Amino acid sequence: MILNLQKEEFSIAYVHAVASLANCSVTHTTVDVNGYDLTLSATDELNLPRLPAINVQLKCTARDLLRESNLSFPLDVSTYHKLRRETLLPRILVVLSVPSDPAQWLSQTEEEMTLRHGAYWISLIGMQETDNTDTVTVYLPRVQLFTPQALRGIMDRVDRGQNP
Repeated sequence: MILNLQKEEFSIAYVHAVASLANCSVTHTTVDVNGYDLTLSATDELNLPRLPAINVQLKCTARDLLRESNLSFPLDVSTYHKLRRETLLPRILVVLSVPSDPAQWLSQTEEEMTLRHGAYWISLIGMQETDNTDTVTVYLPRVQLFTPQALRGIMDRVDRGQNP
């Protein structure tokens, strides 16, 4: 398996783990033409009246992009523009940071399974236009770790008609 495919599959597994603990279901898109890879939907267990859903654009990087307060990720301009738009189902960007050696991404014992390092999320809805032609650096706050609690908060805000 080539490294980029490994990163894609690992990031999908990470989101599945988070979503399952947040009582959300995951639906895969077959082709990423609209700026998202997955749709996360609240289940009845969340007790949210409108059963909200969001679309997620996944990225995975082994580059050292973590700074003191954020992860600075170079996002391609096309995806940036897609994620900026307000859509019926809000979109978020989730970037998973992993060690450079795939053998260190996961460790497991009978007691636990550890996935390294972590994923961060951001909503780019309403962000500024750019004149860049290749990439735009997106700053994902380190306080916005993509956890089950964070996903439940996102779903709660979307259920109330707010942006993620």
